[in-house]
Amino acid sequence: MGLSLSIVDHTHSFLPALHKKCTSKLQEICAEAKHVSLTLDIWCDRRMRSYFGVTLHTIIDDKYKTFLLSFKRLEGKHTSDKLAAEFD
Repeated sequence: MGLSLSIVDHTHSFLPALHKKCTSKLQEICAEAKHVSLTLDIWCDRRMRSYFGVTLHTIIDDKYKTFLLSFKRLEGKHTSDKLAAEFD
């Protein structure tokens, strides 16, 4: 059984709007912050599938803030060239 066309249409308009809103909010946060730090992390789950994550860290109004910028499956070996390509 598939999704009704109205749900699919709503999702196609909702997700791009949500992405734009989140991107705009992150730009505001970065503009406010004196310093930001990015961390890159790679790990494997129990089935040995690799994942790559990028997080942004900052302090705003004396509160530590962390935001997940990217999370995706990483195929192949974890070479420096591969990681640079994924991060780029």
